Amino acid sequence: MCLKTRTQSCTSWGGIKVKRINVLLAICSFTIAVVVPACASPCSSTQYDMMSWFEMGSSWSTEYHLTSNANPLYTYPGNTFYWVKGPAGYPWDVNYCDNNYIYQWATEFNWNDPTSYKAFNNAIPWSPRCVNKPASGVYGSKLATITLVSTPYTIYKSQCAASSQMSLGYVINEIWGPTPMSLGGSLPNNALTLRCLIATAASPPMTTASTKRPSTFNGSLGWCNGLITHCSTVSTYSKTKPGITTW
Repeated sequence: MCLKTRTQSCTSWGGIKVKRINVLLAICSFTIAVVVPACASPCSSTQYDMMSWFEMGSSWSTEYHLTSNANPLYTYPGNTFYWVKGPAGYPWDVNYCDNNYIYQWATEFNWNDPTSYKAFNNAIPWSPRCVNKPASGVYGSKLATITLVSTPYTIYKSQCAASSQMSLGYVINEIWGPTPMSLGGSLPNNALTLRCLIATAASPPMTTASTKRPSTFNGSLGWCNGLITHCSTVSTYSKTKPGITTW
């Protein structure tokens, strides 16, 4: 497998020259500037920096994407990071991080319309930024829990028109792992993964979850397995990495 090169400016970060991508995403009046790399990790050596699991590594994401049985996945890393689910630059998920948490903010509403989306009224914590590692040789344990009692979001239909207010209700986000997993396709067998399990219910206490959505993350590949998408192959970009398409 050969690495293709892309013309990008370089910047110095900690004395090391690194590639830099500037991506501008405008969603109606909401504008985000994305710069790679993200800030230095706030985590200690005894902790996982969950951003290294949620994102495909920047040295890979400039040249490669994941293919699957449903859709491709392109990663645009940074403090605000994007998962782009199609070669046209949409649909997409918009997430971001700080030193405390990784947050979910927006995802598509109509798969074929980049001017429609769903966005939490306030971005919700998805995972702690730093998660304590288990003891050596311990697998499949619960590493972190986040409980959210209110998760309102807005649906924006075509041309970013606010349509309705909804809510996931009471939400518990859990991080489990690490777990060796064979991801299939050309991906390695017994790759270490962490799993984020999102459980929702109409109201507390969480006796029976109405929805459970697992997402699996690998320390090199990022998001590699979800409720709908099972990524199984690392592919090179056929031409160039698609730009992010919005209204």
